[in-house]
Amino acid sequence: MQLDSLMICHLVNELNQQLIGAQIREIHQTDDRMFEIELFRADAKPMHLLLCAYTPTYLCVLSHKRKNTNFIPSQTFCMSMRKHLEGSRIASVTQINMDRIVRIEFNRIEDGSAIVSRYLYCELLPSAPNIILTQDGTILDACIHSRKEDRTVLPQVEYTLPKNSGRMNFMEFSEAELRNVLDYPSTEDDDTAPSILFRLFNGLNRQVVEKICTVANIGYDDLYSTLTGEGKDKLAHALYNVAQEIADTTGLYLYTDASGRVSRSAIPLSDSLPYTHVSVNDWIYQEVSSSGGVIAAAVKNLEKQIHSAWKKELRKERKIREEMNETAKMEEYKLWGNLLSINAWQKVPHEKSITVSNLFVDPPVDITIPLNPELNLSSNSQLYFKKYNKLKKRKEIGAEKIKECQQMQEYLNNLAFFAADVKDRKALDALKEELKAAGIHKQETRRPGHKKNSRNPELATVTVDGFTIYIGRNNVQNEYLTLHKADKQDVWFHAQKIPGSHVVIHRQDAREEIPENVLLHAARLAAKHSQGRDSGKVSVDYTLIKYVKKIPQGPPGLVNYSHQKTLVVTPEP
Repeated sequence: MQLDSLMICHLVNELNQQLIGAQIREIHQTDDRMFEIELFRADAKPMHLLLCAYTPTYLCVLSHKRKNTNFIPSQTFCMSMRKHLEGSRIASVTQINMDRIVRIEFNRIEDGSAIVSRYLYCELLPSAPNIILTQDGTILDACIHSRKEDRTVLPQVEYTLPKNSGRMNFMEFSEAELRNVLDYPSTEDDDTAPSILFRLFNGLNRQVVEKICTVANIGYDDLYSTLTGEGKDKLAHALYNVAQEIADTTGLYLYTDASGRVSRSAIPLSDSLPYTHVSVNDWIYQEVSSSGGVIAAAVKNLEKQIHSAWKKELRKERKIREEMNETAKMEEYKLWGNLLSINAWQKVPHEKSITVSNLFVDPPVDITIPLNPELNLSSNSQLYFKKYNKLKKRKEIGAEKIKECQQMQEYLNNLAFFAADVKDRKALDALKEELKAAGIHKQETRRPGHKKNSRNPELATVTVDGFTIYIGRNNVQNEYLTLHKADKQDVWFHAQKIPGSHVVIHRQDAREEIPENVLLHAARLAAKHSQGRDSGKVSVDYTLIKYVKKIPQGPPGLVNYSHQKTLVVTPEP
């Protein structure tokens, strides 16, 4: 779900009808970047304004209270909004420059009966979403703090619009003014008419630009430099008519093609295709609900962080390998150092090279060695020995670093697998804690008195013929189960060479025989909770816990094991 500028234009009109005059009762936080503002208006039922700074971003209003809403302890930005906005009334909802930025104005009577206005900027930009609270043009606080070359988002800093938000709003121009704008754009020789429109104006998408070009009788790939004055007249006229059509249109048009694929548009596109007309606000909430809501949005953001960390480890490994390529000359430097040491008695003033006999091969052959002309042979020999020792150290450290990168990549693959299985708040919080411990997810500011949960992880259990089978559902649970909870005589299972859960059959006594059906059931569970769960067959290794060892200094959940046997099973349905 992505909101374009035209959809936001209609959404703002809907929000103005619903929110103007509404008073802020309470502000809650449903996730790190998701907030719920409870509103009250005398002539309507209580409403709930939902704000999301994850990608995909959204903003919508509910006229009913959501069921099973789990609020999290309030963080800094939520507390700032409570301080500055609770008790305020909404005065206006505005779209900035036809861009994906919505500004909500809040007014509150404060000391001395003065009316103080504050603004909440909801930047619904897929590349950099944010929610920013300002007063008198100064940032009071922001959901996401950032410091970049072109923009700083920090408290007590002047608020500036994101890059590219300065493009023009074509809805504000008359047809004559649009014609004047189209006369003097800065163009390149290969600029097409659509690229010029995208560069000049906010709020356009491909569907709308295709319609403008069709009405103006201009090809989508026609070069702008080939347009005549008449062609520009038609382009300005078509652009103005589309602006009027947008102003006269409400809601969202959902078109269904012959294959059943649904496309959406903020303006009517075709009379030949069946369509459904819905309000933008209702469509957003339906999309959010169908995609999993709060949990799904948070998980998607965490998955992006995991993927970014994985790509970082790949780049790191590639760079180390490139540096390791230089170690190919290591043995050559050692040879040159030895040969120069043997021939150190020779006088070669200011020579850039020397040819000596290589005594380390049979029969000896002549070899030419580059020299530093400012040094004697003994000093040149020491120089090559230093290079040799440096490359030798690099090779040793590089091998260790590559191993660490590969372990981290395996760990991140495991994280990505377990993240895809997160369906509830408890599992989401566990994933966040693991990402914070790994240095991947930024630690949020905790509310005073809110303590980190230090209890042992709760494991999933299954009982088969009197035997208890434990299942780890993430890396932290895997490590706890295998290295702390399980006894040496227990039997450990894991899908072979793919991410998955650790599964353990608990035995009361080392001499207790485990029936074959219990072993197969545990193997099928390990296959079910692995990346191969959609495969027809999965190879599952099993061994005693005493043969499973944690990788030294390795990430959580990564182990080495030996004395294993393998079962090929169908994943448990």
